[in-house]
Amino acid sequence: MKLVRPVLAAALGVSLAVAGAAGAATPRLPACATFSDPTGDTALEGAIPVADASVDITGVKLGYAKKTFAAGVTVAKYAAASTYSDGVRFDVNFTAPDGKVVTLFGQHSRTEAVSSQAFAFSGIKVDGTYVSGSNKAVAVSTTGNTFTMTVGLADVEAALGGDKVAGKSVSNINAISWGGYEVVSLGYDNAAGTKPFKVLDCA
Repeated sequence: MKLVRPVLAAALGVSLAVAGAAGAATPRLPACATFSDPTGDTALEGAIPVADASVDITGVKLGYAKKTFAAGVTVAKYAAASTYSDGVRFDVNFTAPDGKVVTLFGQHSRTEAVSSQAFAFSGIKVDGTYVSGSNKAVAVSTTGNTFTMTVGLADVEAALGGDKVAGKSVSNINAISWGGYEVVSLGYDNAAGTKPFKVLDCA
């Protein structure tokens, strides 16, 4: 499956530099869908309350413009590792028009430099299954307390087997924070939106 490399983002709401074009930038990606989540509600695997600001989600933004998605997850105080594990990972999920669940994921782990790790640090999943090669499609970045994943619309539609998303509504938007990394991770917080998001450029 051919995946198109996306425009790289510094963060949601920050100008995006066009890959390969020095000094060029696209307009800021807007926040088309936003929702907040209470602070102080992190719990290890949803059962054991823990205080960990690095995985305590406070807000989620989903933006779309110039055929590019950006999903931003804001936490109480971002850090490269959670209190109880060696990294942090974030998923943003939504249900596509065809009913498939799309997951954009990205992580920051102290083990990132270990080349022998046989797992991707960012990418796309469809119905829980990793899309091979999609780590090349999802760019991750952090600014302040916000972790952002950016991916081209073409990559999302390719992951869905060519099913179209543009101009249609996606639903069941939610974000999950994890301590750890892709193979070994512990769930901490879940933030869910209540409204569908129509995939159109928004300002």
